[in-house]
Amino acid sequence: MNTFIRNRLPEKEEGLAKIREANLFEYGVFHEPLCERLERTQNALQKAEGKALAFGLNNNDFDHSLLKLLAEDSETIFYGMVCLTELAGADSFVLYLPENETEIKIAAEEALKVFFKETPGSG
Repeated sequence: MNTFIRNRLPEKEEGLAKIREANLFEYGVFHEPLCERLERTQNALQKAEGKALAFGLNNNDFDHSLLKLLAEDSETIFYGMVCLTELAGADSFVLYLPENETEIKIAAEEALKVFFKETPGSG
């Protein structure tokens, strides 16, 4: 990940406080407060090896609004994923997309390369 992005990441307690204040909920099957989900994930990851966090844009996105956001503003989506990955204490993340969305998958892979590319002079 490039240094510019790394420097924009919130500290864990600050990030969790902002999520708690905003009363954000997990978007998916369980639809629970995101802070509670992150705290449980942190506890589980402390005992795990290969600490990857999974994001699914194929869960409950019946109108494809999340896929549209990914296509239109991938940097913001990836930044959010990186923040949540850091807050959860994971080492990496996996993004699941619907199998039939091959164009979005290719575009997301290219956007990820750009997002994580180290820029000259950034460290």
